Amino acid sequence: MTKHFTLFLLVALMAGCSPVEYEDVSNVEPYAEFVGKTVVSKERLILHGLTSGEYSANELEFYSFAKPPGSTHKYVKSRTYVPKGTRLEIIAVEQCTNCYFNLEAKVKFRVAPQNLTTSYQLPVYLRDDLLVKEWGIEDKDTNYHHNLFAME
Repeated sequence: MTKHFTLFLLVALMAGCSPVEYEDVSNVEPYAEFVGKTVVSKERLILHGLTSGEYSANELEFYSFAKPPGSTHKYVKSRTYVPKGTRLEIIAVEQCTNCYFNLEAKVKFRVAPQNLTTSYQLPVYLRDDLLVKEWGIEDKDTNYHHNLFAME
């Protein structure tokens, strides 16, 4: 029993220390139905500039939308408020390939902001939990959060 627990603990620690990796699932159902759609924010959001590296790393690697008040996580390097009515075109869907301890798939949308005054040269993401309540699996339909975004 002790050997099994030690092995489990070792695997858990190693999994927690490895970088999170994503794969493109834009052509896989139920994710494919989102690609090419545009969503419009119904309230003001925060766009975080993030790094996935060391705490002291200053170069941004990507941006991610969040509901206010946002996050104070150590990887957040910038915060920009974006107005209600921000249009986001979903250009891809990515799923975590090494999030072993999540019970549900960790999914994010890669988006192209349509009406912001700043042009972002790095990838911009929207977490799926800001748009999707429950993913449609097999014969079930996908349930949406309609309080943050309207689908066009």
